[in-house]
Amino acid sequence: IKVLQTLNQNKQITWQPSKTNIDYERELKDLTLRQNFNKLSYVFEYVWYGEIQTGEKLFANYKNEIEKFNKNLHV
Repeated sequence: IKVLQTLNQNKQITWQPSKTNIDYERELKDLTLRQNFNKLSYVFEYVWYGEIQTGEKLFANYKNEIEKFNKNLHV
């Protein structure tokens, strides 16, 4: 949600409650940003819908990925 808020504030997407992650991905013009968003949203959806087990290692790995993603948004 924080990533979506930042993308919306940076005018890279237009947030709406009815949109999906795929909708937001299509709005992203920067190819690298779009690919990174796709990777993070894929993991989010698998965790959210219970398709993969979460744990400290998975959390730490993707926490770093999200921090890098957020840092690139502010460059």
